[in-house]
Amino acid sequence: MENKAKKPILTIDQMTMRFGGLEAVSDFSAHIQPGEILGLIGPNGAGKTTIFNVITGVYQPTRGHIYLNDQAIDHYEPHFITHFGIARTFQNIRLFQTMTVMENLQAAMHHELSNIKPDKIMQKRKQTKKGASDWWFWKAIFKLGYFKKESEQREKAAYILEKLGMLKHKDELALSLPYGEQRKLEIARALATTPQLLLLDEPAAGMNPSESVALMNLVRNIRDTFNVTVFLIEHDMKFVMGLCERIIVLDYGKAIAMGDRAHIRSNPKVIEAYLGEEWKDVIVG
Repeated sequence: MENKAKKPILTIDQMTMRFGGLEAVSDFSAHIQPGEILGLIGPNGAGKTTIFNVITGVYQPTRGHIYLNDQAIDHYEPHFITHFGIARTFQNIRLFQTMTVMENLQAAMHHELSNIKPDKIMQKRKQTKKGASDWWFWKAIFKLGYFKKESEQREKAAYILEKLGMLKHKDELALSLPYGEQRKLEIARALATTPQLLLLDEPAAGMNPSESVALMNLVRNIRDTFNVTVFLIEHDMKFVMGLCERIIVLDYGKAIAMGDRAHIRSNPKVIEAYLGEEWKDVIVG
């Protein structure tokens, strides 16, 4: 009830993404409230990951806008989006496999060494690309207190790993971890950037039922412990229905339904396009 009175942390306004003659996402609008866990579901090829790629600056939208706390972010590159406070994981694990668990988190925090703030980004984006690049380089090279900052980052990384139950693995190589722990490490690395909004792309992919339940509890704890809003894509419907407070259903690039779990479970369009009749009477969460 309290969240309804707050401004959305993220607003997507009539966003369209075309690739040549293909319209992957069409006039998509949505909002996410602070502290919410929002799910995005739909068949393969519906455009879910494309939406994440637009939010995080991998693609610039053909039309429409994306706002983070009322600030338009739809024409910034991914590294700037990180500074604004958005982090993500991927469908396929993308860890630094030959680095340790601790080093993976420290790499994610590297942008903090330059102490660049969003308002500085706005200012420097008005300069030429060369000028902005030169500023970034010299800012990083001559920033005082580098080693003190590095020590602080190790403490921060240890705290994150402890909260995710991974501190015992801090000196192990990422490639040596079991699959489920590698998934958790991806989330930990995303948290290391201190995001306001965490995007999880199929976090339960490849997990067995007990691992999925453990991950569901972990995501809730992450939301509460790190004061982060969560937007996730997932095909495991028990995971989605048991975790997400609201759900958006995408089909052929268009949102066909959005609402709470009961609304989605009983929506005729959703049943026809994605869930199937067997979900009509299922109670989850």
